Amino acid sequence: MLRLLPSLALLLSLMSPTLSHAAMVILDFEQFAPQTVGVSFFNLPAFSESGFDVVEVGGDNKFAVLGDLHSSYIGDVAMINQANTKLQITETDASNFDVLSINVARLLVNVTSDITFEVGGIDTFGNPFSQMVTTDAPLSQNIALNFNDIASFYILAGNDIEDRVQLSSVSINSEATVSAVPIPAAAWLFATGLVGLAGIRRMR
Repeated sequence: MLRLLPSLALLLSLMSPTLSHAAMVILDFEQFAPQTVGVSFFNLPAFSESGFDVVEVGGDNKFAVLGDLHSSYIGDVAMINQANTKLQITETDASNFDVLSINVARLLVNVTSDITFEVGGIDTFGNPFSQMVTTDAPLSQNIALNFNDIASFYILAGNDIEDRVQLSSVSINSEATVSAVPIPAAAWLFATGLVGLAGIRRMR
């Protein structure tokens, strides 16, 4: 019987449901591949990517991506939103998540002064929060945020075009739940066989 215990323990561990774990997600907006134009506009109320919903709040539902002919094109897909509008991100299943960092570039790459913009969201208790970010990056720069356990995240486009940014990616920790894998019938037969062998040995 003791010899069978390791096999039984292994089998039970395989049968146990899979637990939730944090999964790293990078929203990079690659579905909006840049065209050979100045600016591409997408008339959408929202779009989804990697289990997250992205909505433009306060605008006319036009997501914009610079084309590769634009003088400020950074060589990568980057979302821009209109003046005084928010690009808001929530998890599709309404779970909380962590925003680790964003990768941004200034909209006007020939501007030499610092740019300041607002980021924020809704925390786990339903309270709004915001933070001003200042950077001098003419091209892509990764900015650490470390917003933990939040319900939503946004980046706000200011009224001044010199403080507008391109958002090329958002790094997120998502609490992903992996459903348990169905146990095949053969596994149950194997388990009952082990139990039967244990009984026979005990009888001997």
